[in-house]
Amino acid sequence: MAPSPGPDDGSALQAAEGEQEPAVGSGSSVLPSEFLVELRPFKDVKITELSATGATIEWPAVAGDAGKFRVERRRVVPKPGGGLGVRWEELPGTKLRREGEKNIAVLTGLRPTAAYAVRVISIVPGNEAGETLFTQHFATPAKRSLWPKVTPFRALLVMLLLCVGLVLRQRRAQSTRG
Repeated sequence: MAPSPGPDDGSALQAAEGEQEPAVGSGSSVLPSEFLVELRPFKDVKITELSATGATIEWPAVAGDAGKFRVERRRVVPKPGGGLGVRWEELPGTKLRREGEKNIAVLTGLRPTAAYAVRVISIVPGNEAGETLFTQHFATPAKRSLWPKVTPFRALLVMLLLCVGLVLRQRRAQSTRG
């Protein structure tokens, strides 16, 4: 699906070259303004579940039915003619529902250890993008493994324990012979 414009739309891939916006706490920014995300806080937005491949975002249902929203992910993409740009794309695998007094977005198909900037936008008649309700930033954790990570220290410790076990076994064998 094509990216949809919104009030904080950083997706303008046609932004003027060299256009920059001051960074917070400095006189100038190294990043073009299209890379800066306008944070739109929304009261009581929570990430209630976070895994290596999914997240659940909840927010109060004061803005209407969950079927009237869309969740988009911020992506950095190559610009035609060189350079990088930013665009917002609908996040596939997202399920929206309303549960009592809250809206819930269940995001699936995420990558482990990846940073995400997502926004929830309202959908106006004609299936057009309305205003951005909020933007949320999070990072997915690493995928859990059944095997512990083998570090040099752990490998050395296992080797040492094996050597101690062999020495003890050899001493026990010698003591039973003698």
